[in-house]
Amino acid sequence: MTYYHKKRNMNESEENDTDVEEEQTSSSFAFGSPKVIKLEVPRSMSSHAKCQFCTQREDLVVINEDTRTKFFIETGTILPEGTRCCQKHFSEGGLKEECKKMLSKVTDHIMFNRTDLMTLLHNVRMNVLNKPKGIDFDNPLGLSDTDYIHLTGLTKQQFDNLVTYLPSLRNTSVRSARTCLGLLLTKLRTGVSLKVMSSMFQIPNVQYISKAIHSARAVLMKEFVPQHLGTQHISRDEFIREHTTAFVKQLFADGQDVTALVIDGTYIYIEKSSNYSFQRRTYSAYKSRPLLKPMMIVGTDGYILDAIGPYLADGRNNDASILTSIMKNDTERLKTWLSDGDIFVLDRGFRDCRDFLQQMGFRTQMPCYLEKGKKQHSTEEANESRMVTKYRPPIRNSEFEDTELAIRMSFLSKTTNELQKRVENEKLAAKRSVWESVDGFDMEDFPRLSEDALRNITVGVYQLKQAKAYTIEHISPEGKYELFVHKQDDGLLKAKLQSRHSSSKTYILWISYDSEKRNPITGWYCQCKSGARTLGCCAHIAAVLWYLSFQRHQDGKLVPRPFFDYTKDAADCDWLSGVGSE
Repeated sequence: MTYYHKKRNMNESEENDTDVEEEQTSSSFAFGSPKVIKLEVPRSMSSHAKCQFCTQREDLVVINEDTRTKFFIETGTILPEGTRCCQKHFSEGGLKEECKKMLSKVTDHIMFNRTDLMTLLHNVRMNVLNKPKGIDFDNPLGLSDTDYIHLTGLTKQQFDNLVTYLPSLRNTSVRSARTCLGLLLTKLRTGVSLKVMSSMFQIPNVQYISKAIHSARAVLMKEFVPQHLGTQHISRDEFIREHTTAFVKQLFADGQDVTALVIDGTYIYIEKSSNYSFQRRTYSAYKSRPLLKPMMIVGTDGYILDAIGPYLADGRNNDASILTSIMKNDTERLKTWLSDGDIFVLDRGFRDCRDFLQQMGFRTQMPCYLEKGKKQHSTEEANESRMVTKYRPPIRNSEFEDTELAIRMSFLSKTTNELQKRVENEKLAAKRSVWESVDGFDMEDFPRLSEDALRNITVGVYQLKQAKAYTIEHISPEGKYELFVHKQDDGLLKAKLQSRHSSSKTYILWISYDSEKRNPITGWYCQCKSGARTLGCCAHIAAVLWYLSFQRHQDGKLVPRPFFDYTKDAADCDWLSGVGSE
């Protein structure tokens, strides 16, 4: 499609360096009615001698009516008939995005006659009527930037950039390179069936969709993936310099330059296969559904070094066996790329290959296990685990902030939990007479804290994200948000919270505070598995702190979503009380 007309030879009067206000009608109505209709619509000033956008004088073309109409729909600014610009401002979809911000001069009104106005309305109407009913990645007006993110996970600009890696993908009458890429990314993003995609994209034949997805994937694997994924696309020294944070160097390597990799398996859920052998090998007993497992290898700043697989999901393909296979066979050249002393940050699923990695000369960091027969980690174990799990957004700040945070966390990890000792020595969990029930709104002496101060206590945001859900449950009629204050110690409170995982389990926690101190929260201890740590706190303690020190002082109330309004409970029936009694 051509979005401009070639410029005709201009006489000397047209080559003057003056801006000419185009107040004439279209050529078909050269002798139309006078322009007496004034509309408060922005209009650009036009010149026959220079580009409308960059004021260049060479290689000019006349912008055609269809392109001018699209520009008006997108920007609300009218380009008069005869407006010229450089050919470089045109793209596949018409005028480039940058042109919207490059208009040299704009007036705040335009004069129309009846014919001009009717022509503009007709063009806008035709543009709307001709807009495809389905999702169309070729139409520059068809999708907003938000639409691109929802469908593909990429912004429109990122999508446009990725399309440049598909030069070898042939455009046909059925689909273009943009459509092929859109189909592939939408399938990966949403996981909907090809039949559903057929309705979404208004492509009646699902075989066309399948072939388009296959074509886009094949070209990306050849042209894009080798340049952005795998150990061949970046050197170890560059990875250390650009993608290994000062935080992890300070915390685990005493500031040395080492490579630190966060490795974990993720899931791609698939439909049950009709191939029974493949069906058995892809069924995950852990997730109770069929899936495939890519192994993700990521830097501590979130940069993806490699994605290996996908692997099968049966018992022979657990995380430990997959990583062992990768390092032994070295088909991805990861072992060759690494050096002695490099760090693997792993979760507990890799426990069976930890000794193997250490024998190869690598260091491993993994959360501690809860020993058999124990109900809670020690303070040292809980703190050590928290240092390993401290990889959540924002996972990279300035080098100074990273180093400062690592030093602070290292210091906190070595402190003891004095409040835990007091609870155990004074048997505060068993004594009931020393506690007095109190409503949270009556605790006027409890210090107020900002959200930044709370994040400083939790050393992260994960626990605070759970605080709202815990609080909503325990202030609702169905919940039990029990608060108690010590009768002899005004600076000590106790709370009981329901477990979010089990209806039969509750956790008791204690918080000590002193509003006169600079850091008014002086200690905390909870009976949950990680509740003894001093490096941050568990989600139960975070929930109580968030509610008492911050949320109850805010305007508006926490209102739970009405999930139970749309469900029924078979146990809530009188006749069930007699079932099984005979």
